[in-house]
Amino acid sequence: MNYLVSIFSSLAALALGVFLFVACEKKPKDDPEPDPPAPVVDPILEVTVPGAYGVPGGDVVYDVGGWQQYGRLLYSGGQGIRFLNRQDVKAANIIGLPRKEMKAGDICKVLYRVVDHGYTRVSEYFDVEVLDYKDQTLWLKNSEDIYFVIWLK
Repeated sequence: MNYLVSIFSSLAALALGVFLFVACEKKPKDDPEPDPPAPVVDPILEVTVPGAYGVPGGDVVYDVGGWQQYGRLLYSGGQGIRFLNRQDVKAANIIGLPRKEMKAGDICKVLYRVVDHGYTRVSEYFDVEVLDYKDQTLWLKNSEDIYFVIWLK
């Protein structure tokens, strides 16, 4: 009987030893969390020259192709921008911008209009989202292909 008690005592001690060994074993380190992905920057924000890009009738870009005059229009209900091409007797207008400070995510509707020798050639409304406004430059996006870069100076 003494022999059986000795075996049970040995087994109990062994079980306790295994339990303590497992309990004291170092837990494996969790994999470090990956760095959050870099924010995706819209390539439109890399365009810094004022213009209407991807619009019907072709791009209108300040200081390219005769579009050498640029002006800001202020009126009681809002503001707009006008590009003038004296060589070809054309004007391109972006009208309907609010006069308040705009921030990324704001939505507005602008009228884009091109007048050629006194005749309206393009007149189209675009719903645009403000991508950014900094250093008096405003980026408006209608789609991946149609967007506006405006100086509010």
